[in-house]
Amino acid sequence: MVGDKSIIKVDNINLGNITKPASLLIKKISGAIGTVYRPHEIISLAKAEAEADVIKTKSQIEIAELKQRAFSRLAAEEAKKQNNMEQITGKALNLLDKRSKPQDVDDDWIINFFDKCRFISDEEMQLLWAKILAGEANSPGSYSKRTIILLNSLDKKDADLLSALCRFVWISGESYPLVLDLSAQIYSQNGINFSMLTHLDAIGLIRFDPANGFQFLRTSALPLVGWYYNNQPIVITSQNNNPIEIGKAIFTQTGRELSQVCTAEPIEAFFKYVFDYWSSKGLILIPPEKLPPNPYPKSK
Repeated sequence: MVGDKSIIKVDNINLGNITKPASLLIKKISGAIGTVYRPHEIISLAKAEAEADVIKTKSQIEIAELKQRAFSRLAAEEAKKQNNMEQITGKALNLLDKRSKPQDVDDDWIINFFDKCRFISDEEMQLLWAKILAGEANSPGSYSKRTIILLNSLDKKDADLLSALCRFVWISGESYPLVLDLSAQIYSQNGINFSMLTHLDAIGLIRFDPANGFQFLRTSALPLVGWYYNNQPIVITSQNNNPIEIGKAIFTQTGRELSQVCTAEPIEAFFKYVFDYWSSKGLILIPPEKLPPNPYPKSK
């Protein structure tokens, strides 16, 4: 059964009773990259290799000392990397769904993921990586290798900028950061400006077009379009199917994938701002109180 639990003991992290999906994820990771919870084995291997070298070079005292220092550095570095991987894995286990399918995650994806995440020691960034790992285990194929590679190049400041932009995300099938009028105070007061958007464009998270912006095009088969902000709905309807202005920026595929795991507090006044803006553009909006519940639940 999915709810079955087993006890797994690992170094440095006390997992206690864990669910079957968590057990399967640990087995999946171990099968792809080796045992993830035993840093002492890595250190022992490095020590054995270093000691063999020292024996071969007894008469070369200076070289032996140099190698010993290299071993000490290597051991410290590998222990730190191992700890980073363990911390990220431990955080991910708590984010698994009961219907998680870690056994279906591609081995190459796992190898690529841990090759990159082993250098991440910042706790907040570790949580971001853990959400990616759990998200891929919950729904294999959700995150591309390209996203992992780009995430590896981001620093905490970049992640914070993306999180700031995600406070303006609306959902209509996919996620869209609605930067409708960059001169409006609601953006400047919440950290959204030309320089910030240019930077996110440069690192590949969004496409930023301050001159022309982007539009959501409707077809005759889509006379009604539902949009949701923090579970609050708007439906736009128009007899002539006018395009909907969605602002100066859109996510790249990588940006959209990463936006799903960003922690972003909604802005109370932003729903009304967008409602009023679209109304001023001649779009016909159905009042929220007359609409059905959001079919696109807010991502956790």
